Amino acid sequence: MKTVIGYASLLSPISIKRLFPNARNITPVKIPGHARCFNSYGTLSIAKGLAQSGDKELAHAAAILRPDTTLYALAFELDEADFKTYERHEFRYDLQEVEATSRVTGGSLSAIICYEGADHLIDTSLVGVSDIYALYAQYGVSAFWHTQHLPADIYLKHCLAAARELGEDWVSNFLDSSFIHDRETSMREYLADRGVDIEVYVAAAKLSDVF
Repeated sequence: MKTVIGYASLLSPISIKRLFPNARNITPVKIPGHARCFNSYGTLSIAKGLAQSGDKELAHAAAILRPDTTLYALAFELDEADFKTYERHEFRYDLQEVEATSRVTGGSLSAIICYEGADHLIDTSLVGVSDIYALYAQYGVSAFWHTQHLPADIYLKHCLAAARELGEDWVSNFLDSSFIHDRETSMREYLADRGVDIEVYVAAAKLSDVF
């Protein structure tokens, strides 16, 4: 068994069990010195028809190092088969071990988290593609990381709905510990700058059956 971290779409236990049927021991954790950054091209949003390649709102989240910021997340255990699915699902990311603290017991645990990646480090064999250029062609893009896209709307709503189900403090953490591509504008600021009534937006957010 391997313990992994879910901090965005996988804040939803429903999503965890849908993608990883044998997942167990789902545990709320916090990870100091970390945040989310919406700087990954949302391949799943494109693949499932939730966004188009020319849209401005395409970004999915990645974990980044950020001093003085704490990331709320879920840790869960995967068997060998489900971990292989995890690797394929997160093929763009840099999978590394991180120390997290249980929000239930206060104990420390080690888990694998998806950090922001880099295009030249993507293992395209995980998704059956010969090289990065073939992968670019498949999605019609020139880069998967550090683009100027804004958060993918349905994905963002799914994340917020998942956080809402965990509690108000999880929603606050998501809004204040998540940043758009500039790494400075928080999700709370991003939504407010768009004239969004955040309370209403969060209340209306729904889990997607895609993520």
